[in-house]
Amino acid sequence: MILTNKNITLIVRQKNRALPLKKFLKLKGFDVLVEPVFKIKAIKHKNINYKNYSAIMFTSATTIEILEKENIDNKFKNIQTFCVGKVTYETAIKYGYNCIKTTANTGQSLEKEIIKFVKPSNNKILIIGGKKIAHNPIAGFNTARLKSERIIIYDTIPIKNLSKESIEVIKNNRIKNIIIYSPETAKTFINLTKNIDINNIKIICLGNKTGNIFKKDNWKKIQVVNDTSLKTFANAIIED
Repeated sequence: MILTNKNITLIVRQKNRALPLKKFLKLKGFDVLVEPVFKIKAIKHKNINYKNYSAIMFTSATTIEILEKENIDNKFKNIQTFCVGKVTYETAIKYGYNCIKTTANTGQSLEKEIIKFVKPSNNKILIIGGKKIAHNPIAGFNTARLKSERIIIYDTIPIKNLSKESIEVIKNNRIKNIIIYSPETAKTFINLTKNIDINNIKIICLGNKTGNIFKKDNWKKIQVVNDTSLKTFANAIIED
C-alpha cells in the first residue's frame, strides 16, 4: 500500500474491525493506515448448551469468528442475539444469528438495550467474548433481575513492535490523527511508542476511560468521542 498524503489517519485496531471506518474515510479523501497491536489467542472454554440461555451478547466480531471454528449447535444461533457495533452485528448476520437490531454502539449502551428487550427468567444472558472488555454488564443485569453468565473464549496478546510502515510514517511526521478504541489498546500503543516523540499528534479515542490514559501520559491533543459511528470519527478528523 502506497500512502501519498502527508496527513495520514492511523487506526489502531484489528484490520477486519477497522475496515468500515477505513473505507468511509478513504471515500472522504483521507489516507488511512491500520495498525493492529494485538494477536488473538483462542482459549478453551466450557461447552455451551443453548438451552441455558435466553439471549447472547457479543462484544466483538472476533468472538463470532472463533465460534464458527467450533462445533456449535445451530439452535444456539436461534437465540436472540445482541451485538456491540456495526461490524459485530454484520458478522453475526453473516453467520446466521438471530440478531436484534439496536442503536447501541458501546457495551454500556447495549446493556441498556438488552434490559429493555429481555424479560427475567430462569435462563441466562450469555456474555461471550474476550478476556478484556471495556464494560462488564453483569452488575446492570443483576439490578434488572436478569441472570447472566460470562464466558471468555479468547485473549489479546500485545505485539512487541509496530510495523515498519507505521514507524516510518510516524517518524516522518506524516500522521495527523490516531484513532484508539479501548483502554487496553491505549496502554499497548503508549508502550509501543514510548521511545518515539509522538505526543503532539491528535488522539481521537472512544470513551473517557481511554482518554484518561492519554491524559496521564501527558498527551497534548485528545478528543473523546462517545459512540462508534463512522460519522462521529470522521467529524472528529474533519474538525481538526
